[in-house]
Amino acid sequence: MARNSFIFAVSLLLLLNGFTFCLYTKDKFALLAIKTNIIDHSGILANNWSAVSNASICTWIGVSCDLNNQSVTALNLSGMGLAGTVTPVIGNLSSLNSLDISYNNFSGSLPEELSHLHHLQQLLLSNNSFTGTIPASLGNITKLEILHLSFNQLTRSVPATIFNISSLKEIHLTANNLYGSLPMDICSHYVPKLEGIFLSLNRFEGKFPPSLFKCRELQSLSLSFNEFSGSIPIEIGNLTMLKRLFLGHNNLEGEIPEEIGNLKLLEILNIRNSLLTGPIPNVIFNMSSLKKIDLEENKLAGSFPMDIHYNLPVLEELYLYENQLKGQIPSYLWDCKGLKILSMFENKFTGSIPKKVGNLTSLKTLDLSHNDFTGTFQT
Repeated sequence: MARNSFIFAVSLLLLLNGFTFCLYTKDKFALLAIKTNIIDHSGILANNWSAVSNASICTWIGVSCDLNNQSVTALNLSGMGLAGTVTPVIGNLSSLNSLDISYNNFSGSLPEELSHLHHLQQLLLSNNSFTGTIPASLGNITKLEILHLSFNQLTRSVPATIFNISSLKEIHLTANNLYGSLPMDICSHYVPKLEGIFLSLNRFEGKFPPSLFKCRELQSLSLSFNEFSGSIPIEIGNLTMLKRLFLGHNNLEGEIPEEIGNLKLLEILNIRNSLLTGPIPNVIFNMSSLKKIDLEENKLAGSFPMDIHYNLPVLEELYLYENQLKGQIPSYLWDCKGLKILSMFENKFTGSIPKKVGNLTSLKTLDLSHNDFTGTFQT
C-alpha cells in the first residue's frame, strides 16, 4: 500500500513538473515571437530576451511570473521607446493578468487574440499609435477591470460588448477618432463596479443614452470635447457617487437640471463651452464638496440669488465668463478664502466691487472685466 502511494506521489510530481515545463516553454516561445514584431532601437529587449540564454524568462525585463508554475502573469513594457506591432501570439500568454505597453509607439490594429487572455485584469495600451477598430471580442475578457486605450488613433464606434463586462472598473478611450452614438444599453447590464468612463476628445454625437445614468457607482464621467447634443437629462441626479463631471465643449442646450444638486460628493463640475441657457440652479451654490465650477462660454442668464445660504467651503476655482449673467455678486463669494481663480468677465454684473475682495488671500487670478460695475475699486 505504501509502495503504491509512493508511486502515485512521484507520478503526480512528474505530471506537475511536466505541466509547468509546458507552460514555461509555451510562454517563452510567445515572448520571443512578440519580440520579433518589436522595433527596439535602444536594444533593451535585444540584449535581454534571448532564446539561447540560460536565464529564466521570469528574470527578463518587464516579465513577471507565477512563483509556483513559472507562467507569465504580467508584461510591463511601458515607456521603453518601443515600436512595431502586437502579434496575435500575445493571446498564447494564457496566464497573463496584466499587459502594459503604454507610452510607446506601437501601431497597427489590436489583435482579436487579446480576447484569449481570460485572466486579464488590466489592459493598458494608451499613448501609442494603434489604428483600426476596438475588437468587440474584448467583451469576452470577463475578468477585465481596467481598459486603457486612450491617446491612439482608434476609429468607428465603441462595441456595446465592452459594457457587458461585470468586473469592469474603468474604461479609458480619451483622444481617439471614435465616433457615432454611445451604445443605447451602455449601462443596462450588470456593471456594479464601473467607477470611471473617460471618452473625451473624440467625435461622439447624439444624445446621452438614458441607460448611462444607471451606472450608479460612477465617480468620474468625462465626455467633453465631443459632439453630443440635446439637454442634460434629469437622470444625472442618479449618479450620487460622482466626484468629477466633464461635459464641456459639446452642443448641449437647455437648462442645467436641478437634479444636479443630488451629487453631494461632486468636486469638479465642468460644462464649459456649450449652448446652455437659463439661470444657474441655486442648488449648485450649496454643493459643499465642489472645488471647481466651470460654466464659462455658455448662454446662462439671470442673477445670483441673494436670499439663499451659500455653502462652498472648499471652492478653489470659479469660471463663469462669457455668459449673460447680471445683478450683483453675492457677498458670500468674497468669503471663499480658498478661492484661487475667479473669472467672471464678459457678463452683465452690476454694483460695486467691495473692499471684501481683499479677503481672498489665496487668489492668484481675478478677472471681472467687461461687466457693468460702477463706483471706485476699493483696495
